[in-house]
Amino acid sequence: MSQPLLSVVVLNWNARSYILNCLKSIINSEYSNLEIILIDNDSQDGSIALLKDSLTQDELSKLKIIINEKNYGAAHALNQGAGIARGKYITFVATDTKIDSACFGEMVKVFESDESIAGASCKLLMMDNPGQFDSAGEYLNQYGFLLQRHAEHETDKGQFDEIVELFGVKGTALTVRKDVFDLAGGYPEDYFMFLEETDLCWRIWLSGYRIVFVPSAVIYHVSGASVNSHKHASYIVKYYGSRNYITTLFKNLGALSLIKILPVHVFMWLSLGMLFVFKKRFKECAYIMKGVFWNFIHFRKILEQRRVIQEKRKLSDSQLMPKIMRHVNLSYLFDRVGMW
Repeated sequence: MSQPLLSVVVLNWNARSYILNCLKSIINSEYSNLEIILIDNDSQDGSIALLKDSLTQDELSKLKIIINEKNYGAAHALNQGAGIARGKYITFVATDTKIDSACFGEMVKVFESDESIAGASCKLLMMDNPGQFDSAGEYLNQYGFLLQRHAEHETDKGQFDEIVELFGVKGTALTVRKDVFDLAGGYPEDYFMFLEETDLCWRIWLSGYRIVFVPSAVIYHVSGASVNSHKHASYIVKYYGSRNYITTLFKNLGALSLIKILPVHVFMWLSLGMLFVFKKRFKECAYIMKGVFWNFIHFRKILEQRRVIQEKRKLSDSQLMPKIMRHVNLSYLFDRVGMW
């Protein structure tokens, strides 16, 4: 039986330290029917030059390289790659990753076994500690925040070695069916970065398809490498975090869920901002407030996006939430705030 074409869209931004290992791991995959598309968001670290100098002509011939004239953000670049992808499936990866040689074959096997599956997560392990989880997929909690399935610094002991349904997928490990990606509308380009994969996964669910965790497909990841290397990392995390969380909830929640969840969610962001004031971290408070009030300023635009999504939805929240939501204690959220 012939293998369906899998397109691998690789996003690079100043990942000179990782790009060679990433691309070589993809090229050396056991899965032979691959199309590899590299999108570079105006890297200034010489990573593309290094790639061209270090790979053989045969290896380079297997890549389609697109270099943007500026950093358009992750969502735009990933949509660029998806726009030219010819595969039945697309795997989106960042350059701070190493792909296990069996990963793509295991992923495609699961997709081909069930047409209701339109999105899937790999098992993400830490690059510098391969026995430790970076991600085993995500659920939504009752306050509208993402909930990781694994605990902080949790070791992989086979406890997540079953295929299960998930709400969302860390963007470094997302594989989708190309036709459903197009049906759902792709990544939200006004996000720039953060939560773009969450918004996409939510719309895949609302389109009537499922997202699952595939533990036999493994990717190793240097967690936080892209963000932490940015000189404005704190701004990016707090501004786009608050802004895009609120936008995502407003667009995708059903009416009753919206009334229950969104006010509490916004209140929590505002409370976090006030906490930063008490700690005399005034800039970080300003970043959060700017993200929150961006949604008020752009309310009409987001309302129109919500209208389109809600008109297309195939599942009600009463059908969907039992699959994708898990409840947490407030103490869990306080612990997470302590990490900020």
